[in-house]
Amino acid sequence: MATLEANASFWDSVSAWSAPAVFLGVAAECVAEFKTLARWCWLKSERAVSIVSKSGLLLLTAALAVEVVAAIESHNTNEAIIGQLNYELNGTVKLATSLEHLTATLGLSNNALQRQVRDQSALLGKTGGSLTSLAKQSSGFEKAMRAQAARNDADLASLKSDAEKVSAARDEILANASKTAEAAAAANKAQADMTTALNAVQAMRQRLQEIITPRQIDDAHFAALVAALKKYPKTAVDFALTRDVDSMDLLVRITDAAKAADWAIQPYSGTGFGLNVSSRPDLPNIGEVTGRGVQFALSESDLPKLSDPANAFLRGLQDAGIAVGARVAAEKTPDGKPNPQAVKAGTIHIVVGVKP
Repeated sequence: MATLEANASFWDSVSAWSAPAVFLGVAAECVAEFKTLARWCWLKSERAVSIVSKSGLLLLTAALAVEVVAAIESHNTNEAIIGQLNYELNGTVKLATSLEHLTATLGLSNNALQRQVRDQSALLGKTGGSLTSLAKQSSGFEKAMRAQAARNDADLASLKSDAEKVSAARDEILANASKTAEAAAAANKAQADMTTALNAVQAMRQRLQEIITPRQIDDAHFAALVAALKKYPKTAVDFALTRDVDSMDLLVRITDAAKAADWAIQPYSGTGFGLNVSSRPDLPNIGEVTGRGVQFALSESDLPKLSDPANAFLRGLQDAGIAVGARVAAEKTPDGKPNPQAVKAGTIHIVVGVKP
C-alpha cells in the first residue's frame, strides 16, 4: 500500500509540474500568432519568431504527452489502491466473522472443561492407591538418576583429560608456528639484505658510469648558451683548469661559447701556474688549479654589474647537465684586513675542475 501511495504521489507531482511546461509552450505559440507580442519579446526577425514558435510547439507536445502519461498512471494507481483497500476490507470482515465463531466455540469448550474437571476429581478419589504405587516408582527412578549422574561425572572427567591433551597439542603447534615465523622472518631479512646489496651494486655501477662518461655540451644546449651570453657582449672573463682530459675538452667547449658570444677572454689573474692549451693556442694564458666541477667566482663589488651575465653562463651550463658552483669573494675580512680568498674585480673567474 505504501508503494502504491508513493507511486500515486509521484505521478500527481509529474502532472502538476507539466502544467507550467504546457503554459510555456502555449505562450511560445502565441508569439507566432500575435506580432505585437513578438515585438514585446524583442523578436525582430521572422526566423527568431519561427524558432520560438517551433520550440513552443515542441515543448507543448512533450508536456501534453507527459501529462497524459501521468494521468493514465495516476488513474491506474488509484484503481490499484481502491482494489487493495477492498481486499483488506474483505479480509477484516472475514476475520471478524471468524472471531465470533471462535468466541462461541470457546464458550462451549469452557463448559466441557468444567465437566471434565469434576469427573477427574471423582476419579482421583478412587485412585488413591495408585498414587502410592507411583511414589514407589518415583523412588526407583531417583536411584536410576543418581546412577546416571555418576556415569556422567566419569564421562566428564574423561572429557577434561582429553581437553588437557588437546591443549598440550595446541601449545606444541603454536610453538612450531613461532619457529616457522622466525624462520620466515630470517628468510625475509636475508632477501631484504640481498635487495639492499643489489641496489648498492646498481648504484655503484651507475656512479661508475657517470664517472667514466665525459661531460659534454650538445649542439642544442651550446646554441642556447651562446644566445644567452650574447645579451652581455664584451664581458670580461678568465679561466683556470684542473689538468685532466675531460676538463680540457669541456674548457674548449666553454671558451668556444664565450668567444662566439663576443666575450672578452682575459689572461688568468688568480694564483697558481699558468699554461697554454695546445688545442686552443689562440686563448690567452690559462690558470692551472685543483678543483671539482665548474666553479664561478665574483668579487663582491662586481655583483651589481656582473651577476646577471654570470648567472646566464651558470644556468646555461646547468641546463646542459654540467655540475656548477658559485661563490662571492669579499675584498676584505670582517676585521678590515685583505681577504686571501679575494679575486680580481671586473672579471668573472671560471675554474673547470675534474668531474665531481
